[in-house]
Amino acid sequence: MSAVHHLPAVAFRKPPIWADNRQALCDALTYYKAHEGSFYTKDGIVMGVLVGKQTSVRDILSNEVIVTAVGGSRKLDENGNRVRGEELTKRTISILEACKSTMKRMLPVGVILGDGYPTLSVEVEHIYNVLAFFTITDVWSERDENGVRFFKIRLEKIDRSTPSWWQPEDQNDIQQLSFASHRAVPMAWCVMCEKGSKTIFSCGWICLNEDCDDFFHLPTGVSCDDLTYSEEYLQERTAHLVPIQPLTPRLPDATVDGFLGTEKAMRIGIVCPQCGGCSRRKCWKRWICENPDCSYVLDGRPRPYPLSVVIAEEAAQTQKSSFTTLTVAEGIPMATSRVNGYTIDQYLLPDPNDAGAVFGSVTVFRSGTKINAEAGGANDMWNQMQEETIKDFGLRRQPVVHPGLPREKLTRNFLQNWGAPYKFAVAVASKSFREAPPCIISALKRMQWAGRIAVAKTNETFKSHTQDADEGSDVVPVDLGSEEPTDFNELLSLGYMEGDRISVRYSPSATQAFLANSL
Repeated sequence: MSAVHHLPAVAFRKPPIWADNRQALCDALTYYKAHEGSFYTKDGIVMGVLVGKQTSVRDILSNEVIVTAVGGSRKLDENGNRVRGEELTKRTISILEACKSTMKRMLPVGVILGDGYPTLSVEVEHIYNVLAFFTITDVWSERDENGVRFFKIRLEKIDRSTPSWWQPEDQNDIQQLSFASHRAVPMAWCVMCEKGSKTIFSCGWICLNEDCDDFFHLPTGVSCDDLTYSEEYLQERTAHLVPIQPLTPRLPDATVDGFLGTEKAMRIGIVCPQCGGCSRRKCWKRWICENPDCSYVLDGRPRPYPLSVVIAEEAAQTQKSSFTTLTVAEGIPMATSRVNGYTIDQYLLPDPNDAGAVFGSVTVFRSGTKINAEAGGANDMWNQMQEETIKDFGLRRQPVVHPGLPREKLTRNFLQNWGAPYKFAVAVASKSFREAPPCIISALKRMQWAGRIAVAKTNETFKSHTQDADEGSDVVPVDLGSEEPTDFNELLSLGYMEGDRISVRYSPSATQAFLANSL
């Protein structure tokens, strides 16, 4: 006789919140931000739990009760099976303590269902599906099928006034809703450790104190594989005092008084009010629902950041005791000059593989208040740039790992490249300079001018050190090849929000000079 395969049942309704990308889920929800692992904790409290493919023996997902293991701590054995280690990791211990604190304070825990849960009886359309808020009612320890100690928690749905969306449609009976329960499992105390444990198994009472010598001692004739939780334990219900709160976070509002639209609160993702899908903020000036079948758009255009505030912030920063000036390491030759009102500091880079040899340079152009205030200068470019970015400038976050997959992650910054294709780390679509606004062309021309000056200064410095070398100098310059500069043919625009920053980095596409242009 051939095996009978039962198709998953139809769920009572669709999930109120869902996601097909892990980062979108974490960006949109306040109670779940764990990009890795199942538990999300904050300040020693469990905020959210993901139950998915990696289940443990005796895990349960019912309409109102969930039983799941705490912590992973699994490794592959010689047969390729994932097994638990004997020692608890620091992370597992931390989660365990957070579970106990959350249970004691009866705080709500947001639970998310993964699409691969082994014993799920209904069909789900999405990878991540938000169930509801639960509370932790019990924390205890057991032994798994290999005899290894591990910990479990029992969670109970807080709002039992309506059917759970994940229960089968044909089981929807409002008369079965368990506002309360007359069932309660008995407690018993161990004669060896004198600690109490609930009678959670159908085979009878077992000591669940992991420090007891009689811990998890099964009755005669009962094996670990035969253990099941008693119906009384699964039907037990707690009288919750937790106020019911909305599962869906509020939409960000860029029009709040005092907001500029680039605050941390404006970076978060959203739960679409039309389809319930979680979406990341990909665009600089708006949120767009990532569901291809949905058309929802939420405006988020930042307001102009006054130049006067920038100047005041800069002045305040330089007055702080923590503000440090540049310190040049010993052994790096430095030269200073002035060109067209700019102070130019040039640093020769020693070759780490050849003592005394120089293989390049870094040139820093420092402008002043007078140059910045000139027509078409940095001040004008600052204001023009802000006007252009809320039009069709094109600043977007780009995939940095696993593009197109459920684990895809976006850059933190917003990018738009101009000119030649961008070739460093993240693929960024480029627009031609013919499409660029005047402020971008102005920045390009300034960079090209600065590039020519930097190369000329480098050549002058190297020639000077070549003459010094003939007179016994320790610095030996390298052969740069052509002394003619190569104009920059690409400009990358970056948009950052509150708390973001950029560090100096090496770009392999730079051949003769590296130049960072910052307003």
